Amino acid sequence: MAKPVFTIPLMPLEKILLSQVARIAGLDTTANPVSDTDTVVFRAWNWTSLAYGSLKEDLNIDQLAETYNGDHDLAYRDCLHFLAHQGLLASSQLRSDAIRAANPSFPGVFTEHTIESIETGIHPDDRESWIIVSWMFQGGHLYWDPLSFTRQQRTYDIFKSVYTFQHRMARPENFQEIENYVVTHNKLLEQWAVGPIPTIDDADGDGDFNESLPPRSISKGFSLHPRHRVVEGWPLGKSYTDENGDYTDEWLRYALRTTSSEQPIGGVLENVCMLPFADLHSISLERMEQTVINYSVPFMERDNFSRLRWVVWRPVSHTAMGAHLLYTEDEVYQYCLLNNWYFPDHFCDEEVVFGMRPVEDTDFFIKIKEFWSSWNDCCLSWDAENKQLYLLETIPGLRFRSRQKFQDRHVAQRYFRNLVEDHAAGRLQDSTMQDLLGAEHYNKIFAHSLRYIPSDQITICPGSIVGEGRNGKVYRAKWTRSDGVLATSLRGETIEVALKELKATGLSRKFAREMDLTYTSLGGSSAGCVDFFGISIISEPHAPMQSFRASRDQAKEFVLVSEYANAGNIRDFLRGEFPKCSFQESWILVVQMLLGIATGIHTLHAHGVIHRDLHLNNILVTEKIFPDQPQSLSSEFSAKIADIGEGQHIAATSIFNASVEARDFHAPEISYSQTWSPASDVFAFAVAACKILDMRQTLCLEQPPEHVLKQAGLDSADDASSVLPMKLRQIIADGLKKDPKERLIISKYVDTIEDLDRDFYSEKERGVLRVDWATLDWWTTHAGAYERPPVGREDGQTWSAISDAT
Repeated sequence: MAKPVFTIPLMPLEKILLSQVARIAGLDTTANPVSDTDTVVFRAWNWTSLAYGSLKEDLNIDQLAETYNGDHDLAYRDCLHFLAHQGLLASSQLRSDAIRAANPSFPGVFTEHTIESIETGIHPDDRESWIIVSWMFQGGHLYWDPLSFTRQQRTYDIFKSVYTFQHRMARPENFQEIENYVVTHNKLLEQWAVGPIPTIDDADGDGDFNESLPPRSISKGFSLHPRHRVVEGWPLGKSYTDENGDYTDEWLRYALRTTSSEQPIGGVLENVCMLPFADLHSISLERMEQTVINYSVPFMERDNFSRLRWVVWRPVSHTAMGAHLLYTEDEVYQYCLLNNWYFPDHFCDEEVVFGMRPVEDTDFFIKIKEFWSSWNDCCLSWDAENKQLYLLETIPGLRFRSRQKFQDRHVAQRYFRNLVEDHAAGRLQDSTMQDLLGAEHYNKIFAHSLRYIPSDQITICPGSIVGEGRNGKVYRAKWTRSDGVLATSLRGETIEVALKELKATGLSRKFAREMDLTYTSLGGSSAGCVDFFGISIISEPHAPMQSFRASRDQAKEFVLVSEYANAGNIRDFLRGEFPKCSFQESWILVVQMLLGIATGIHTLHAHGVIHRDLHLNNILVTEKIFPDQPQSLSSEFSAKIADIGEGQHIAATSIFNASVEARDFHAPEISYSQTWSPASDVFAFAVAACKILDMRQTLCLEQPPEHVLKQAGLDSADDASSVLPMKLRQIIADGLKKDPKERLIISKYVDTIEDLDRDFYSEKERGVLRVDWATLDWWTTHAGAYERPPVGREDGQTWSAISDAT
């Protein structure tokens, strides 16, 4: 009886790339049947390995019974959900959808067979494509395992394999030029140790795979000499030596730990394309402007672009890879191929425009292991006359890396998704956002990045006011999102959102400032913060208890559109949850909330923003539903930071007045000098943690178990009002220090809370006692920072009720 087959289809992107290989190599695949070797190659494909591994993990008998209560459909949906989220921002959603569509009867087949009896197979429509893949490895001058060229990972990626093949076929001399001019470059050798690495003959013992050239490996270089600065993660400015000039124990432990964990990076160098310097021709800014080439790059003034020169190069191959089109993710690249479209400013009169800089003026060698994800549009060129190695970067590539460096990768990836959506909708040249904001408030980094949400997509809900402060009101509304061409677009989906207005009418300076801060801090990865969607205009926002759509003919009000926190603020949420919790459950909830808050502050600081107004009313809670998860994992509560309106760029020279309504969250240095810093937010976090602990102690009625009292050194539960996990004690005591220089950075708190979260998980799931317990009088600790008597229960009022902003 034949085994059931689970097929893993190729994406259109991969089939197009492989057809280009066949055309370049003159292959005729129509007459050749799929061989055993082709099947071996298919099973070593990274997506075959990943999909089948996920199936085996989620759908084995034990996992089905323990996690999914025997529900085959639920387990299968969870597997597909996992595959969709390979990469940032669910960038594999289209592939997951294709796998589902290729196996329509699989859930039914699976109920009659164990996962061990099911095998993966080539989709019938992909047979010719797999013959091409197999040929590339057998006769196309590719090494086996072209993804990494190491023994650590025995799978390969088709995009990377085709990229390698096309460039080696186009310029066979490329490898020798890499050996001559790149491998020996001082800048590379400062960062990496370069050496030969063995190839893998055959992943499964079958087939005859070529070993044409000895691939190179690169691993992180290391020296105890501080000058080299090649070990990542050691704090800048921190001494390596003691007063006698000897290396400190801390440095030696760090160095050993770092080097012992390093792994070689695969043969990336051989995949970098070398262009002949004689084929590059200078292009003036005037000519670029005449041909409507926009050479501006966001944040360019912040980076070392002083030696940037512009050149053009005519590609030999009229393919996206041959023209060095930037790859950001499968679906975006696929759209470009299917529509024969290149990102704006890639070409000038059929020549590729490159920004050219000496390679030592760039991060290329430092970031070489990110070649495939961030630098794949780049080339190198050797100027023999001046003995100079240059890096060539396309304008789209410069924009991607600039946004990634000065904002984050989420921003960069979304920017190119937005370009695709705008091109598909015919609005690449749309100036709505610029017209709305005007020259005074429009920033060029907003282009194809900050979203304008048309007012006819917004419906304000009845009884919609959910908050009001001195800056304005917050409304609950529904946003019906327009259809998009990418699978990652929420096609026609309606979601709840929050609309924040400001009391100042029109496009005020304050609104523009808050919009800029919100975009800077939440426009990309917003972990621990409410998601920011964009801006819109609503009409008559003060209409009472009325559902309406905004109209351009009525009075207009600019609003910020953000994620709606469906569980309210953290105080109200915890008041409802703590009374229902056991002792252990209450602490797990505390840890989850503190992890969300600390992560949110870390997100802001990572984007160069200080919040300056953190208090419990600015910490919201969302409940996220996971329909494809088992009941025990079907929802999750997360604490998120909101209202960045009083925030400030860390590098700002001017100081704005922040909230004066939550003074007990203000660090001591604020009272003394009005100087804000990231350490001020750390102090506010510690205060928020104390207030949450106070609420837990008041509302959770279950007493601590004996082992907790014993560890904390307490004789009875009557003395347990100040008991807490040791790791939280360390965080709070550190965060409430009077001197801001003595407080740790917030990322250290995130690490500690994550460790504590894992400890509680081990206790709950495995019954292993991992959490250490202690006591802390947080009222006294807080008061000590101000050198004043503590406040607390002696006045008949809990701390969490004192001085909160409303």
